[in-house]
Formats: sequence, structure tokens, C-alpha cells
Amino acid sequence: MWLKSLELFFRRSLTTRLGQHDPVRISAPTAIFGPPSKVLFLRHDRLGDAIISLPVLRILKAHHPNLQVDVLLSQYNASMRAHLRRYAARCWVYEKSPLKLLSLLRALQEQSYDVVIDPMDNPSATSSLFITALGCASVGIEKSNASIYTHVVPMLERNSVHIIERMAQVLLPFGILPTSEALHLEYPLSAEARMLGQRRLGEKTAPYRLGINLSARDTWRYWGRENFIEFIRAFQERTRDVEIILFAAQSDAREAQHISKATATKVAPFVPTLDEFAAMLVQCDLLLTPDTSVVHIAAAWQVPQVVLYSRVEGLPMVWLPYRAPHLALETSSESICAISVEDVLNAVESLWKVCLLKHSD
Repeated sequence: MWLKSLELFFRRSLTTRLGQHDPVRISAPTAIFGPPSKVLFLRHDRLGDAIISLPVLRILKAHHPNLQVDVLLSQYNASMRAHLRRYAARCWVYEKSPLKLLSLLRALQEQSYDVVIDPMDNPSATSSLFITALGCASVGIEKSNASIYTHVVPMLERNSVHIIERMAQVLLPFGILPTSEALHLEYPLSAEARMLGQRRLGEKTAPYRLGINLSARDTWRYWGRENFIEFIRAFQERTRDVEIILFAAQSDAREAQHISKATATKVAPFVPTLDEFAAMLVQCDLLLTPDTSVVHIAAAWQVPQVVLYSRVEGLPMVWLPYRAPHLALETSSESICAISVEDVLNAVESLWKVCLLKHSD
């Protein structure tokens, strides 16, 4: 409630001075902004959102190397700072505390940004708050809160266009045509990091390695202990050519150990940083995971993956592994537990045969 109250306060105090926006609608590359503009890119949401923003930031800096771009992160995706700093001069972190928010707003106002970019295709009270408080030009995707922006870009079809391509429309006011750009994902890891990941997992005990990511931030994205155990046992009966490694967050250690014990599989070591986790993840030949940031890290490394999604009727297209080999299993239930073990077995076997056995022939 306090966040909504703050938003309304800033809306009332600044609207009096600035007036309601009748946003300029931009549907083709138009060089409205560019150097020496100072840009704030809003990404105050989750880890996956920060990862999929890297292509847009990379392209923006490639076209305008002298453009100063800062990024606003949240406490949930601040671990991406090092990767974002490849293209951003500074990364701010938004924390959900009234006092910290007020302090952050003052600090951002002192930066005198020329334009704020909001790449979200859902209306965000937090984005509206920052945009209103900063009072500068702003770029957003056409949606119900479009009047908060000074410039809006088209909302591409949400049921058929990938989120990365929808988000890339914010490049139009910088004179960039997204469809002519390489929007591939990236998640750079040093050779040393990859070697350390390899050592942590040890030598393969079979020709191929299947990684199973158990963890997800939301409980409805957890496939369930019994589902994982049944799947692993059945898969082990069908093939002896695959080593199975379980991946989990430290908070899910007990669950991972229970599944490991029941299936005689190995749990990947728990590590303190996202990069160290990613360095182990990319050692897998194939991955089974719920819809989490893992999907986008693996996609950046072209690791084939079977992904489990819950897509309730009316919601937009799920965030598929972008331009990477995958099979997606969806349920209209509110929990991915509704996806059957048999369907997952068939999908993993199918992808394994197409991506791995065909490659080895």
C-alpha cells in the first residue's frame, strides 16, 4: 500500500507541473534520443528479466558507444551487475523499503537523466513511480499506463512474439530497427570459471550428462518430489548412457538430498555465486528445468532443454529458450505438477535423440 501511496503522491505533485502526457507513438526507427543523452534502463524485477535484457543493452551500446546507460536493478537480480556493467556505466539497486526508496529517488534525481527506458510489457506501479519522480523523457511499450510515457513503441503480439523481440521495440526511438539486429542471449563465463565448474562436477560417468534443476522461486513452479523420483527411475531404466546431476538452491538442499538418495543420483555442489552455478550448468548436454532464469542461462550456451511451464488461459506466450534447442511442456493448471511424468519422459528422450545422438553420428 505504501508503494501505491508514494506513486500517487509523485503523480499528483509532478502532473501539476508537467501536465498529462499525450505520448508520441513511434513505429519505425527514429533517432529521437542518442549521445549525449543520459539513460536510465529500468530492470527492477527478477533475475531472468535482467538476463534477457542483455541483448537490448548490447545493441544500444553498439549503435551509440558514447551513450551513458545506467540500469536500475532489484535486490532479486542484483547478482547480474557484473554482466550488465559490460554495457552499463552504473547499476542502481532498488530495495522495497520506504526509507531506502526515498534515498534512491533523491540519488536518481541528482543524476539528471535525459530519458528513462521501461522495457516491461506489463503495467508496473514501480516503473510509473520512478518515471513520474524523475520527470524526464521516457520510453515504454504501448499498454494501459501509456500516458505515463512521453514516447511509446508498439506492443507486438503477446501470444506469438517472444518477450525479447517485444522488449526490443524500445530501441526504435534510438534509430535502431530491432528486426535487423542479432538479439541472441549471452552469459559470458571465463575459461577459468568453466574449468572450475567442470572440476566441481567431476568426470562424466556416462557418455552424456542430464542436468535436472529442481529449484524455482515460486512454489507452483516446483514439479514435486514424487514426480522427479518417478521420472529419474523410469529414465534410468530406459537408458544407461546418461549421467544425471541434480541442481538446486541451497534452500532446497534437503529436498535435493532426498531425491538423490531415492534415485542414486548426484547433487551438484552448492556454490555462493550465480556465475559459479552457471559454470556447472553449462557442463550438461541436456537440461530439464521449470521456467526460471536457468532457462535463459542455458539458452545463451545453446544447451538443449525441456522446460516445464504453467500458462493459465489468457496469459501471454511463455518465455521460451530464445533461439536455442528445446521442447516446452505447458499446462493450463496453476501448478506444473499437473504435467505428467510420461510426457516429460517422452520429451526428454525425443530431444536427447534429436540433439545428442544425431550429433554424435
